[in-house]
Amino acid sequence: DLANPHACSGILLPFLFNALKSKEWRTKWNALERLSQLADSAPSEISTKLPHIVPKVCEQVWDTKPQVSKAAGATLLALCLTNKNSDVRPAIPAIVQAMVKPSDTFKAIEELMGTTF
Repeated sequence: DLANPHACSGILLPFLFNALKSKEWRTKWNALERLSQLADSAPSEISTKLPHIVPKVCEQVWDTKPQVSKAAGATLLALCLTNKNSDVRPAIPAIVQAMVKPSDTFKAIEELMGTTF
Protein backbone atom coordinates (compact mmCIF):
# COMPACT_ATOMS: atom_id res chain seq x y z
CA ASP A 1 0.00 0.00 0.00
CA LEU A 2 1.12 3.52 -0.77
CA ALA A 3 -0.13 4.96 2.53
CA ASN A 4 -2.97 4.94 4.96
CA PRO A 5 -6.19 5.48 2.95
CA HIS A 6 -7.19 8.26 5.33
CA ALA A 7 -4.17 10.27 4.15
CA CYS A 8 -5.52 10.24 0.63
CA SER A 9 -7.49 13.51 0.61
CA GLY A 10 -5.49 15.79 2.82
CA ILE A 11 -1.92 14.75 2.06
CA LEU A 12 -1.46 12.49 -0.96
CA LEU A 13 -3.81 14.03 -3.50
CA PRO A 14 -2.53 17.60 -3.12
CA PHE A 15 1.04 16.29 -3.34
CA LEU A 16 0.28 14.25 -6.48
CA PHE A 17 -1.67 17.11 -8.08
CA ASN A 18 1.35 19.33 -7.57
CA ALA A 19 3.59 16.69 -9.16
CA LEU A 20 1.33 16.65 -12.23
CA LYS A 21 2.29 20.32 -12.81
CA SER A 22 5.97 19.45 -13.09
CA LYS A 23 7.87 20.09 -16.31
CA GLU A 24 9.69 16.78 -15.84
CA TRP A 25 7.80 13.98 -17.57
CA ARG A 26 9.10 11.31 -15.18
CA THR A 27 7.59 13.18 -12.23
CA LYS A 28 4.21 13.32 -13.99
CA TRP A 29 4.44 9.65 -14.94
CA ASN A 30 5.27 8.69 -11.37
CA ALA A 31 2.37 10.76 -9.99
CA LEU A 32 0.01 9.01 -12.41
CA GLU A 33 1.34 5.62 -11.32
CA ARG A 34 0.78 6.54 -7.67
CA LEU A 35 -2.79 7.64 -8.46
CA SER A 36 -3.41 4.24 -10.06
CA GLN A 37 -1.97 2.61 -6.99
CA LEU A 38 -4.31 4.64 -4.78
CA ALA A 39 -7.26 3.54 -6.90
CA ASP A 40 -6.37 -0.05 -6.03
CA SER A 41 -5.50 0.47 -2.37
CA ALA A 42 -8.10 3.09 -1.40
CA PRO A 43 -11.01 2.77 -3.86
CA SER A 44 -13.63 4.19 -1.50
CA GLU A 45 -11.61 7.34 -0.87
CA ILE A 46 -10.77 7.76 -4.55
CA SER A 47 -14.34 7.26 -5.75
CA THR A 48 -15.58 10.13 -3.61
CA LYS A 49 -12.89 12.42 -5.07
CA LEU A 50 -13.37 11.55 -8.76
CA PRO A 51 -14.84 14.97 -9.66
CA HIS A 52 -11.61 16.57 -8.43
CA ILE A 53 -9.15 13.97 -9.73
CA VAL A 54 -10.42 13.18 -13.24
CA PRO A 55 -9.99 16.70 -14.70
CA LYS A 56 -6.39 16.86 -13.49
CA VAL A 57 -5.57 13.47 -14.99
CA CYS A 58 -7.39 14.31 -18.24
CA GLU A 59 -4.97 17.21 -18.74
CA GLN A 60 -2.15 14.67 -18.89
CA VAL A 61 -3.77 12.70 -21.72
CA TRP A 62 -2.55 15.36 -24.14
CA ASP A 63 1.02 15.53 -22.81
CA THR A 64 3.66 15.50 -25.54
CA LYS A 65 5.51 12.59 -23.91
CA PRO A 66 3.88 9.30 -24.96
CA GLN A 67 4.78 7.71 -21.63
CA VAL A 68 2.76 10.35 -19.77
CA SER A 69 -0.25 10.24 -22.08
CA LYS A 70 -0.35 6.43 -22.00
CA ALA A 71 -0.07 6.42 -18.20
CA ALA A 72 -2.84 9.02 -18.01
CA GLY A 73 -5.20 6.77 -19.96
CA ALA A 74 -4.42 3.78 -17.76
CA THR A 75 -4.80 5.91 -14.64
CA LEU A 76 -8.16 7.28 -15.80
CA LEU A 77 -9.45 3.75 -16.25
CA ALA A 78 -8.20 2.64 -12.83
CA LEU A 79 -9.70 5.73 -11.18
CA CYS A 80 -13.05 5.50 -12.92
CA LEU A 81 -13.40 1.81 -12.09
CA THR A 82 -13.63 2.84 -8.42
CA ASN A 83 -17.13 4.11 -9.26
CA LYS A 84 -19.59 1.85 -7.48
CA ASN A 85 -22.58 2.61 -9.73
CA SER A 86 -23.42 -0.82 -11.17
CA ASP A 87 -25.50 0.76 -13.97
CA VAL A 88 -22.62 2.83 -15.32
CA ARG A 89 -19.73 0.46 -14.53
CA PRO A 90 -19.98 -1.63 -17.75
CA ALA A 91 -19.70 1.55 -19.86
CA ILE A 92 -16.65 2.94 -18.03
CA PRO A 93 -14.01 1.51 -20.41
CA ALA A 94 -15.81 3.03 -23.42
CA ILE A 95 -16.19 6.38 -21.64
CA VAL A 96 -12.51 6.47 -20.71
CA GLN A 97 -11.55 5.50 -24.26
CA ALA A 98 -13.62 8.44 -25.53
CA MET A 99 -11.80 10.74 -23.12
CA VAL A 100 -8.45 9.48 -24.39
CA LYS A 101 -9.44 9.27 -28.04
CA PRO A 102 -12.30 11.67 -28.87
CA SER A 103 -12.97 9.94 -32.19
CA ASP A 104 -14.36 7.04 -30.12
CA THR A 105 -17.03 9.23 -28.54
CA PHE A 106 -19.79 7.73 -30.68
CA LYS A 107 -18.91 4.24 -29.38
CA ALA A 108 -19.15 5.51 -25.81
CA ILE A 109 -22.53 7.08 -26.52
CA GLU A 110 -23.78 3.82 -28.01
CA GLU A 111 -22.55 1.99 -24.91
CA LEU A 112 -24.36 4.45 -22.65
CA MET A 113 -27.54 4.21 -24.72
CA GLY A 114 -27.65 0.53 -23.85
CA THR A 115 -27.52 1.33 -20.14
CA THR A 116 -30.68 0.82 -18.11
CA PHE A 117 -30.98 2.88 -14.96
